[in-house]
Amino acid sequence: MRKVLYVNITRFPIAVERVLSPNLRSRPLVIAPPQSGRAPVWESSDEARAAGVLPGMPMAHAKKVCKDLVALPPRPELYSRVAKDLEEKVVAKTTPLYEVEGHGRFFLDMTGFDHLYPHLPDKALDLQRSILDSFQLEGSFGGAANKLVSKVAAQTRETEHGIRFIKRGGERDFFAPLPVSVLPPIQKILKRGPGRKSSLCEELNIHTNRDIVELDPFYLQVAFGDDAFPILEMAKGVDLSPIQKSSRKEGHYEGLYLEEETNDLICIQKALLGLVSRGVLFLRGKGKYPGSLQLFIRYSDYKFVHKKKPLKELSLDMDILSDLAIDLLHQLIKRRTMIHYMALEFCELVQEEVQLQLFYETEEKKRDDLLDAMEDVRRRFGETSLVLGREF
Repeated sequence: MRKVLYVNITRFPIAVERVLSPNLRSRPLVIAPPQSGRAPVWESSDEARAAGVLPGMPMAHAKKVCKDLVALPPRPELYSRVAKDLEEKVVAKTTPLYEVEGHGRFFLDMTGFDHLYPHLPDKALDLQRSILDSFQLEGSFGGAANKLVSKVAAQTRETEHGIRFIKRGGERDFFAPLPVSVLPPIQKILKRGPGRKSSLCEELNIHTNRDIVELDPFYLQVAFGDDAFPILEMAKGVDLSPIQKSSRKEGHYEGLYLEEETNDLICIQKALLGLVSRGVLFLRGKGKYPGSLQLFIRYSDYKFVHKKKPLKELSLDMDILSDLAIDLLHQLIKRRTMIHYMALEFCELVQEEVQLQLFYETEEKKRDDLLDAMEDVRRRFGETSLVLGREF
């Protein structure tokens, strides 16, 4: 019998910031880029939402709506790091099969663990305590026979200690009074804004999942077309989608906050080559080779862009990797806005045995000797003591 446990750290960025600044608990709080009233709100706390401040709202308007609003700049690297730690230290140690839905949101497949966890609600309570003790983060949990019902169970307000389980066979009764907005296909329709399909919900008097189940299939087909059958099944609490474990391949990050925000291409290229140099020297020490590079850029207005490109062959040649990184940079930079942060990921790392050459090319040997010497200097005097240069 299938068992799915959904873990949800609500408003994850807000929760992380409040751990670091406990004085912000219970205050209306938003995460938003600074310096611009037109910048949209990234995330808002329950207190801010109660005052009418929602994600996507311009900051200037948000401050008018809520006079005592507290705004913090986004720290995506921090949120990613905490989410990864949460995954590795808690989730991955609970079950080998889990799906990461987003920061602080996980589907855990608990099927076949009856001998280890005979009473799943007790295990959910243990997980909740573990997350609270290790990260000071409060989470809500939902348990059911499928992903959709477990997620909705965790999000409902009628939870005991933040935990709610729906017994097999009770999915339809649980879903019946809930609004149709809990169904993923309906959510997509509503996100598109006013339109034919969203207005048809009103015309057909569709408000709850019970309304969908009781509606004549002909009208359901007229309203939703090819989505009609999936919507009908979901309204009954049926979801056959599997838990898909993300196949992460090992990678290595090199990141840099620019000392001064700039849009000077030469300065940006120099900073990028510093990331390439650091990454190459690190990977040489590990004997690992990247299969591709991915460049991340965040502008001063916190707009985030990234692009990935494969290597034609495994290589730690500084010139090859530098050319690829510069090419990625030129493809990414499409704005005049100054750059705030850059990161370079060396992706799909593999351990490659290096075959010794009988006849070593003189230039290649000189390059390897130079990199070995640089690695020794950096090991003795620090990461930034010596970097490779490049002429533009």
